[in-house]
Amino acid sequence: MPRKKYMQNIKSSLSLKLFVIGFLIAVLMIPIGIIVFLANEREGRQDEAFREVSGKWGNEQTITGPILSIPYKDKVERTTGEGTVIDETILYAHFLPEELNIKGKIDPAKRRRGIYEVVVYNANLEISGRFLAPDFSKWDIAKDNILYKQAFVTLGIPDMRGIKENLGLEWGNKKYAFNPGMKTSDVVAIGINADNNAQSRQHGSYRIGS
Repeated sequence: MPRKKYMQNIKSSLSLKLFVIGFLIAVLMIPIGIIVFLANEREGRQDEAFREVSGKWGNEQTITGPILSIPYKDKVERTTGEGTVIDETILYAHFLPEELNIKGKIDPAKRRRGIYEVVVYNANLEISGRFLAPDFSKWDIAKDNILYKQAFVTLGIPDMRGIKENLGLEWGNKKYAFNPGMKTSDVVAIGINADNNAQSRQHGSYRIGS
């Protein structure tokens, strides 16, 4: 076959053209793959730096409450082979404040981990307001079954590592200390609580702060 005709056949070959195109695509994919790998690696290290700082500083916070909770006795009758048995359990009535005021100052700060910069925040908050006297009139609960002396105020805080100072509750002219943990998870699963004793029987102003 003449050399000139042979070269023309090669130039017009569809398979050869597809091979060349595929080869060029494969070559061009190499730097793209390297860039994607480096981007993923940087993103992973950035997330690791964020988790490291958050582990010492505390994750993002969503404050829930305050919630006034008052336990009460619930009695249920059931019939057994030996007669009627009355089961007594403790349930909780929950009340939100009539008035809620939040004053705060947020100071951002930067923390560096290698080449990565993580922004964290210090928040100094003061929560105040007013609760109305709890109304059990529509609950069909006997007054003797309402345990006002065991009432407490709950504040939901998802990450307790973010609390740097002890918090207290002022209700009227009395002060109570917040304790970690929840007495009931009806409304909030994680947070702090402060005993309110018999103060919850009447309406009252409150303040929560350090």
